[in-house]
Amino acid sequence: MRMTFRLTTALFAAATAAALALPAANGALLDGPTDSRGEARQIGTYAWLNSPNYSGLAPLRRVVTPRSIGLGTFHALDGELVVMGGTAYRVPTSGKPEQVSLSRRTPFAQTIEFHPVIKRRLPAGAQCTNLVQVIDDAVGTTRGLVAVKVRGQFTELTTRSVPRQERPWAALADVTTDQTEFDLSGRRAQLVGFRTGPDLNGASPVGVHLHGLTTDRRAGGHVLSCATGRGVRLLLEPDVDLTVVGR
Repeated sequence: MRMTFRLTTALFAAATAAALALPAANGALLDGPTDSRGEARQIGTYAWLNSPNYSGLAPLRRVVTPRSIGLGTFHALDGELVVMGGTAYRVPTSGKPEQVSLSRRTPFAQTIEFHPVIKRRLPAGAQCTNLVQVIDDAVGTTRGLVAVKVRGQFTELTTRSVPRQERPWAALADVTTDQTEFDLSGRRAQLVGFRTGPDLNGASPVGVHLHGLTTDRRAGGHVLSCATGRGVRLLLEPDVDLTVVGR
């Protein structure tokens, strides 16, 4: 079975229902065109993941291209997915990233061929908890999907991974009580992901959702918290369309 649909606010309710029915299976600088819409590609939905169902719906090759950045997880929540430059990495509970095949299946993954049109230098000491407001102010709306990359040195950076799950699936909130956390403070890193507006609730986690890798690719995971050092850059691609793919 294969399902592909353009996800807009008007179509979201029907899109979410369809996805859940799948089988288990310094000011802003504009330096690019703003009249063309980027396209994020996604396997599954956050509502599907939270149902809960961690069965892989499709292989990563369906959404990962040579210029992709993105995030997600793997079948049975077997590690955190980070996509950088079209390469997929799995961060297990050891905290050590490993490159994986695009044949690996996922219940939830979001990617985009990233073309940032808004770039900002964040002040030292900026907290990741404040990124939603910073991004909303930069793009001029709280709605829709914005692709995000944050890169530089972080005075504080905490990431996590969760252990592989077995059926019957535990609720996601219960899974995270057994997460392993990693202190990456003082490291240089790239964080990638999306800011999702409330109009797309269920498709993607509302707010800012980031996964990351240190520059040397020796550590990473799902970002829990961070504080910026000097010279950290925030790169944004706003007004992104979303295509959700089944299998």
